[in-house]
Amino acid sequence: MAASKFFPMSEDIVDLILDVMKDDTPYLATLGLDFTYLGVAKQPSIIKVSKIAPIAEYLIEKETIVITIYEQAFEMLTPEYKKMVIAHALNSIEYDSDKDKLNIRGNGGTAIDEGIYNKYKETSVLAVFAGEHAIRQIEEDKKKDKQ
Repeated sequence: MAASKFFPMSEDIVDLILDVMKDDTPYLATLGLDFTYLGVAKQPSIIKVSKIAPIAEYLIEKETIVITIYEQAFEMLTPEYKKMVIAHALNSIEYDSDKDKLNIRGNGGTAIDEGIYNKYKETSVLAVFAGEHAIRQIEEDKKKDKQ
């Protein structure tokens, strides 16, 4: 059996996510969602927010959001940038009360969120770019190691 690509997220990162959620997206606490936090060894974005599969949701009878973080790349960011990429990703979660439906906007990653940009300005954009740069740097380092 192949090694899992997922592992328990570091507690300090989970704590940071909860702090950012409290500061920037307090409405999420009112939705009654469960959150699952996973680290990943590799993914195209530094952070990803997604809903669990409908069949899993049916089986556990609870809407669940999975937050995955590419921990190696995430650890390359400054503390301020870490908060910014989390805030962008959390702001992709929205609830449509008319349809009673939870949606993840965009790719659930670090696309530039207008609300976060308006609050933090250029710092939020620089954080997203820093995350993308960290991923590229890891990939380049791996290529060099193979040579």
